[in-house]
Amino acid sequence: NGEDHLLDGEVDYELSMAVLAGDAECLLDWNFDSLRYSPERLVELAIKVFEAFNIPTLFHIPVAVLRNFVTKVMSQYNDTPFHNFYHAFHVFQNCFMMVAAEPMLKQSMTLLDVFALLVAALCHDIDHNGTSNTYHINSWSVLSLRYNDISVLENHHASLTFKVALGKDTNILNNFTDRSRSVLRKTICSAILATDMNNHHKNLQMTFQMRHFVKMDLDHRMMLAGLILHTADLSNPCLNFSLAKEWEKRIAEEFRWQALLEAQNGLPVAPFMHDQTERKRINNEIHFVESFVLPLWEASVELFPAWKPRLDNCKENHRRFLKMSELLSRSTTTPKSRRASPSPQLHVEPQHSASTQHSQQCLTKHNITTTQSAQNRDLMYSNHVLRVDRIRTSSSCPNLMTLDDYSDGEDSDSVLSSKCTEDEHHQYATSSSPLSRNASSTSNSSSSSLHQPHASPVRTSIAEKETVLKSDLYRTRSADQE
Repeated sequence: NGEDHLLDGEVDYELSMAVLAGDAECLLDWNFDSLRYSPERLVELAIKVFEAFNIPTLFHIPVAVLRNFVTKVMSQYNDTPFHNFYHAFHVFQNCFMMVAAEPMLKQSMTLLDVFALLVAALCHDIDHNGTSNTYHINSWSVLSLRYNDISVLENHHASLTFKVALGKDTNILNNFTDRSRSVLRKTICSAILATDMNNHHKNLQMTFQMRHFVKMDLDHRMMLAGLILHTADLSNPCLNFSLAKEWEKRIAEEFRWQALLEAQNGLPVAPFMHDQTERKRINNEIHFVESFVLPLWEASVELFPAWKPRLDNCKENHRRFLKMSELLSRSTTTPKSRRASPSPQLHVEPQHSASTQHSQQCLTKHNITTTQSAQNRDLMYSNHVLRVDRIRTSSSCPNLMTLDDYSDGEDSDSVLSSKCTEDEHHQYATSSSPLSRNASSTSNSSSSSLHQPHASPVRTSIAEKETVLKSDLYRTRSADQE
């Protein structure tokens, strides 16, 4: 009947700009700065976006339930430098702008597709711990074992999205038909998995397949949602230059944390993560833009010309980054007789054997051994924010957590949760880390310090968290025990 047809989402979407009048007009800016707002304010702005498409009314989603859902999603993001709720909202708002600005998409997407895209954008990095898939795979983390080293984080994000979406007070799927609920799930999962950078070239090839797009083909619409989300996910270099630099600093800080963890645990360290001098950072950004961002945006703009201002901005930022690299190169090229001695490079000894003071070198089950140095202070915080467990059976490092360290009934949430204890959080907040949210800012603060947004929410209890990782962990047991 007509109601089923509507709940199946097989209707064109309409966008009401009147809903965004007043204090929500900021959402209509391509250079929207999510870092300026509190998480609670971003939740309310997200509700406005859904209301602009009349989604709560047409899909019979109570606004209170939608607010609970967005708030729960926000609470599941970790306080990492880059992959946090501010980044998620930036991508969410970019997806909204890409749909709102391009009239051709009305011929290609249904209202259900738009809803799936917005949910996927908001949740695409949920519970990201600040390390890459490569780190998870090399460290044999719980998630890498669960997802067999395939799109480890993206599979986790998609899984957790539906655990939240089906919660008692957050069930935004309750009033959909079975068919529309199935379409939503396929589209959301497909879009989130498309954000895996290992799928980048596949996404790039999709832009050529879009020339033969058929709206009635669900696979085509799923590909389109994935393309939009992946393009929005790579839109930081398309912001105005000051914001582009801010997000570049943040991803570089996450790289630095991961490099420290990898070096501490004898794992391979990518050179672009370890060397975080300003010149190297800028060159990394230039390479990333040239290799990934510009090709994707150029191909996308051929399909959707309304996105061209973003591409033009990216090209201008690229030009300015090139100029910065040139100036930095000149400043470091001095006559040999006048060159200063090179600064000592951070070096963390990898772990080798139990005889090499393993108590100070191994990542233990509960903590990273701390010292008074800033290096180990960062490692301590990384352990709580990035809480990734290394699962090995090697006896070369007795303090290293193995599969046998898990009890049969242990909740793996308590192992993977990034929640700090009160004392640990206070120690982090009062440390000299450049990411400290509580450090008092003065007019003489360094221009190179990271822009400080409102503090990201810290989870209040593990029990409150959805059961994310409840499935049994693989254990090494004898056949008799099994």
